Amino acid sequence: MAFSINGGGFSASFHLPSLDNEKRLRHGKMVKEIGYILNNTDRKDPLEGLVMIDTLQRLSIDYHFREEIESFLKAQYMNFRSPNHPPLEVFGLSMESEDILDEAGDFSARLLKRHESEIVANTLEHPYHKSLARVMVKNFLNNIDIRNENIKVFSEFAKIDYEIVRSIHQKEILQITKVDLTRPISLVYIIDDIFDLHGTLDDLSVFTEAVNEWDFTAANQLPESMKISLKALFDTTESISTNIFEKHGWNPIESLQKSWKKLCNAFLVEAKWFAQGEFPKSEEYLRNGIVSSGVHVILVHMFFLLGQGINKETVDFVDGFPPIITLTATILRLWDDLGTAKDENQDGNDGSYLECYTREHSNMTVERAREHVSQLISDAWKKLNRECLSRPSPFSSIFTKACLNVARMIPLMYSYDDSPSQESLKELMRSLAAHLEGQQPH
Repeated sequence: MAFSINGGGFSASFHLPSLDNEKRLRHGKMVKEIGYILNNTDRKDPLEGLVMIDTLQRLSIDYHFREEIESFLKAQYMNFRSPNHPPLEVFGLSMESEDILDEAGDFSARLLKRHESEIVANTLEHPYHKSLARVMVKNFLNNIDIRNENIKVFSEFAKIDYEIVRSIHQKEILQITKVDLTRPISLVYIIDDIFDLHGTLDDLSVFTEAVNEWDFTAANQLPESMKISLKALFDTTESISTNIFEKHGWNPIESLQKSWKKLCNAFLVEAKWFAQGEFPKSEEYLRNGIVSSGVHVILVHMFFLLGQGINKETVDFVDGFPPIITLTATILRLWDDLGTAKDENQDGNDGSYLECYTREHSNMTVERAREHVSQLISDAWKKLNRECLSRPSPFSSIFTKACLNVARMIPLMYSYDDSPSQESLKELMRSLAAHLEGQQPH
């Protein structure tokens, strides 16, 4: 079966192969085989088990063996927070007030980069904990030591699992326009452009008031293009709420409306600042910018779409803009504002934390200001680590992982290179296309 996608400047054609029964049976047998290996690893030699767990994680197949991994780790004397992270990776897990891990990371970087090892350089630049696992699999497979028999089994299983996951992804692409999460993501960008580029301040005030009242009749005097966007927002929110209620038994309409109201009010604050030629204090800008990033809108939708752990307590917590959401939004806002991925076609007024900070500290160089922003990103990561690793958590592990993956995705968008053409990001997209077309990592 073949299908193609055209639109938005992207065109691709894929063929959906059917996986033969022999390969599926082999996959099932290997799940049991690897489970047996993990359950029978000598508990007196934890290093062997930790290496195996680390390998499973890096091959992105650890999700098949959660119970075995948890059992193994519980059996070990936990003299470190996360023993399944090797030394080079540990500094990516630091929390606030743990500067020693940062110092160790800096020291390791200075020492090990002299050896010009591709593996070491990649690990220091993109720690596993702060990276999307499946993006890193290809690089890991290219450097894996298959002389170890267990690792060889894991590698073979990973390639079969890759094919199965690919076939699932191919089928999902067929229905990508129906996936509810893509609609609010698109609307965030559309409404952002309205506020940055297309609306007068009076129109934007009316638009925001209509959202706050959730009343389309309040927008009668708006330009037709803004009416269309507003109607799309209302209709999409109603549709998604209905789908979630039918699937999970909870109507999230009030929470989704609150998230859009927060976003539009934050957009309006920025529009007023820059229409009047004002530059707020950097802290004030960041407080508002965390909201105007739109991250909370996406994560609130994601929380309900995942459908796990939905109850009055967790819903109230989500509505209150919890740290796991604000910290993820902080990371995106600051990365974006560093300006390493510049949109050459952006003509509107869309200030940045960096600009506000340098105006506030007139004697500071741009380089020092960028270092300050980088430190803020590092601090936000430490706090996010605490939110994700601390137990008990009010949220399900799958939602926590989703928030973490959003934060992991941000450097892929903004920091792989500084060129306007974003060659490294394009290479990642080509790799994704190869994945969907059926090319295995090797």
